[in-house]
Amino acid sequence: MKPSAPTLGDLGFEAVVLSGNTPSGEIEALFREDRGLRAVVVEVRGNLILLTRDQLDHQMTGRLGYGRALSARMTAEALVPCTTFSLPPSLDLRAAAAALLDRPE
Repeated sequence: MKPSAPTLGDLGFEAVVLSGNTPSGEIEALFREDRGLRAVVVEVRGNLILLTRDQLDHQMTGRLGYGRALSARMTAEALVPCTTFSLPPSLDLRAAAAALLDRPE
């Protein structure tokens, strides 16, 4: 019997999952408390979306320096990037790499 190809699910690890209603300040606090934490997963209408430390910092700092004050009342759902996509965990790594390389970004 031929061994199956590794899948995205095989690479998975435990993640912090937050509700889309989580306030931005709580997410910032999580990143401050754990310097090794690079991302959290946000559940929005049944979808799981990755929110990285860099994405949060970009949202919170803003272009004019008023980002933290303006973003203080934002929720996790408002912070997740609009240009997100997902791949099923059962997808083999070769197909996942092809899907990533085919994206215009």
